[in-house]
Amino acid sequence: MSFNEQNGEKASEEGRRGTYVVVGVFLVCILVVAGLFHFFWSTPISTGFEFKAAIVDHLSFESPSAATQPNQTFVETVTGLLEQNGYTVDYYEGEKVTVDFYRNLATHNYSLLVLRVHSAVIYGKESLSMFTSEVYGTSKYVPEQLNNELTAGKFRDSPTIYFSIPPPFITNCMGGSFENTTVVMMGCGGLEYETMAEAFIQKRAKVYVSWSGDILPSHTDQATTVLLTHLLSGNQTVQQAVAETNQEAGSDPVYKSTLLYYPLEAGNYTVPTNPTTPEQ
Repeated sequence: MSFNEQNGEKASEEGRRGTYVVVGVFLVCILVVAGLFHFFWSTPISTGFEFKAAIVDHLSFESPSAATQPNQTFVETVTGLLEQNGYTVDYYEGEKVTVDFYRNLATHNYSLLVLRVHSAVIYGKESLSMFTSEVYGTSKYVPEQLNNELTAGKFRDSPTIYFSIPPPFITNCMGGSFENTTVVMMGCGGLEYETMAEAFIQKRAKVYVSWSGDILPSHTDQATTVLLTHLLSGNQTVQQAVAETNQEAGSDPVYKSTLLYYPLEAGNYTVPTNPTTPEQ
C-alpha cells in the first residue's frame, strides 16, 4: 500500500469519526430539547391563582334614601359554599363600597368576585354604572369626573345622588389587575351591553357573568346561589353552569332577564376548587 493510500484511509477514518461526533452532538441536543419540552408541558405552570374570594354587598347599604336589600341568608350560604371549596372569603358591607374601595379592588388578588351591587344602564351610551355608597359631590374626584371615569346616579324614589362606577373607571383608575378572576355581577343590566364586561376582561378577568336586563334582588340572590353551586360543588364549565341555572331558577319573574356570560370563549372554563374534607 502506498503512502498516499495510507493517508487517504486515515483521512477517511477521521472524517467518519468527525461525522459520528456531529451526529452524536445533534442527537444529544434533540434529547435535551425533547426533555425540556416534556418538562414544561407536563409540569403545571403557576399562574398566581389564589383561592381568595370577595362578596361585595352594596345592597346591604343602610340609608333612609337607598333601596336597601340586605339578605344575611344569602351571604352565609355563599360564604359557606366558597369555604367548602377551599376559598377564603372577604365580606364587604355596603357602607364600605366607596370610590376608593373600587379603586383598590383589583389589588387584592381575588380569584372569584361576587358583586351584589346596585347598577343602572346608561342609556344613550350603551354602558353601565355600579353604584357606590358615597354621596356625590362636584368638588370630589374632579379629574375622574372630567374624564367621564365617574358618574352620578340615584336609586328609584330617592333624592340622594351617589357616585357610580362606569367602565372607564375599571380600565383607567383601578390599580392592580383581575388575573384569571371569575366575576359574578349580580346587578341590573350587567350584560345588557358588553361595555362593563369588556372593561373587566381588559383588566385580565377570566370571565364575567351577569344579567341581560333588570333583575329583582330576590331573584338574583336565588339564581347566584344556584350558579355558584354548579360552578364550585358541581365543577361545571361556565357554559354548563349558566345554562342549568337559567333552567332551574328561570328568568326574572318581572323583567324576564336571564344570565349570560362574557366572553363566549370562556364558556369551557372551569373555576378551580380545593374542596375541604369534612371532619369525621
